[in-house]
Amino acid sequence: MPCIPGYEGVGSVINIGSRVQKSMLGRRVLPLRGDGTWQQYVTTSASSANEVPNFVRT
Repeated sequence: MPCIPGYEGVGSVINIGSRVQKSMLGRRVLPLRGDGTWQQYVTTSASSANEVPNFVRT
């Protein structure tokens, strides 16, 4: 069975659901959702998207 590894993935919010604040768009976040963050696109809940400050380099 294929597996996508990774717990430490940082990216920018490019799309949001209807119940998510529009201010989330463009923010750099760490999606604390478990395995599978080493991929180009990740879907997660807004409560699992923790903002990463700009002074933290990726």
